[in-house]
Amino acid sequence: KANGELYVYNSMVTDAGIQVPYMSSPNLPLRFSIENDGTGVASEMVHACSTIISEGGTQKLGALRHNDSGAITGLSVGTTYAVLGMRLKATQLGISVLIEAISALATTQNDQAHWDLVLNPNIAGTFTYVDQTNSAVQIATGAAENTITNGTQIDGGYFSTVAPISLEAENAIRLGSKIDGTPDEIVAVVTPITNNIAVHMSKTRRELN
Repeated sequence: KANGELYVYNSMVTDAGIQVPYMSSPNLPLRFSIENDGTGVASEMVHACSTIISEGGTQKLGALRHNDSGAITGLSVGTTYAVLGMRLKATQLGISVLIEAISALATTQNDQAHWDLVLNPNIAGTFTYVDQTNSAVQIATGAAENTITNGTQIDGGYFSTVAPISLEAENAIRLGSKIDGTPDEIVAVVTPITNNIAVHMSKTRRELN
């Protein structure tokens, strides 16, 4: 807007009957950029504000999927270990995935531990993500070598041999990616309170249509 007059710089018109996506990763924030091929003069862009108006909300109609870590053994007291990781496939960065539930069990006698869901931790050792069939995500299963540092804790609690946990784990934080396409990781981790513990963990997720 200049001198009280509105000027259209750019517009996008879509046909309501279009049968293919007209934007990539539509659930991600608006991003503005300006590029130069190196032959033009230096320039700049000032972004003031933007608005998206959309009717309705999230419809939780997606399929439920489940993954289990199997037994992760030989874990030492006070060290935090990656047990079960999840991230979006590189080709599915626009999909919304909700973590619906978490379960954890200690199978060694009289053992206790603390569990967390951690966003983007640093993981030691080899923590290999594998594509899941008919799914938008990759899953990685940990081992005693996969200790973690840093990251953002987004959920957590305690469990033991006699008190396993199975609970809903809804959170507004979802899997996404950085602007360069690096996917976020949400990793279920454990920190043993007793020594030489063996644990199992599982996640149930909903992949929205």
